[in-house]
Amino acid sequence: MFRRLAFMLTLGSSAIFNTASADIDTRLKPGQYYQPTILDHVIRPSRSAISIGPLNETKVIVKLVKSIDGRNEEQVLETPELEINCKNKFASSRLTNDYFKISYRSTYEIQGELECGRTNTWYFDVDSTEGQVMAIHDIAMKAVRKFNDSDLLSFWKRRVNLRWPSDGDYYSWNTVNITRGHFWDVVGHELGHAIYDQANIGVSAGGRHRIDECYNGALALSEGWASFFSAWLSIDLKDSNASFEYMVKRRAPLNIESVPTDVCHGPTNEWRVTAFLWDIIDLSYDGESAQESFAKIWKMTLNENYRSINQLAKDLTQKMDPILVKMLWEKNFLTQFDE
Repeated sequence: MFRRLAFMLTLGSSAIFNTASADIDTRLKPGQYYQPTILDHVIRPSRSAISIGPLNETKVIVKLVKSIDGRNEEQVLETPELEINCKNKFASSRLTNDYFKISYRSTYEIQGELECGRTNTWYFDVDSTEGQVMAIHDIAMKAVRKFNDSDLLSFWKRRVNLRWPSDGDYYSWNTVNITRGHFWDVVGHELGHAIYDQANIGVSAGGRHRIDECYNGALALSEGWASFFSAWLSIDLKDSNASFEYMVKRRAPLNIESVPTDVCHGPTNEWRVTAFLWDIIDLSYDGESAQESFAKIWKMTLNENYRSINQLAKDLTQKMDPILVKMLWEKNFLTQFDE
């Protein structure tokens, strides 16, 4: 007997973002990144547990296990669409759908033991190959779910390839390359480049960039927006200390509620672009009262191909209180807003 479980998805020339000498979008030399031996790209839980669930419902819960200061911390992940075989007590799923696929040389497949009529918990150790793949799946599936829940999914017409392991963390020609799957903020940032590209939020830009320096408007917007997207995926809007945990090790944690004063001032710095956009949608009061929805900002910026945050902010003044936009601009960029 086969049946479907979890979120139902049907199967279904992008820009290149420069990766040279960057804080986030970087490439490694051969031999500098992990290349696992995976038999037929099949991954399995490190271990599993079975418990009695409500109404004898068949359920699979996926958890990522991290060891922190000698204790295990469990994180619940998005559950993949699974094909259930009750007779053989087995479930499986190829990690591909209309919106994304996760692959190395071929697409990964998850397989695990299962008992129907019970709650089955699959555990994946974060340091394992399996855990890395499932952590990437969690971010990608979260993006699909959040866009779907906000009725914004129709723009997503090209299936994004998420490649792990890869020679760096960067986006190129509809492929998101990842070195560490559990670096949730970095994975979200690189996926953000794919979304930014596909939704035509802004023009594609390349060049050297370091998160505390200034460069050009187009590059600062594309990098800053990608980090803003990562924050929207994974950070609580009410978090008064909203920060990226793994992004740019030399500056981590990257606080987007309060950008350090030594970071280059002005709208050509990506960190400040992220903080400005985050202030518009967050629910944490830090001297400003903006609480716009991500959906509103998304609809306003979709297919606009902005060349800088300046252009985007000017459009914001037509949809929001212009005095509030000016205040957020000066708070985050530490420069005067040129209307």
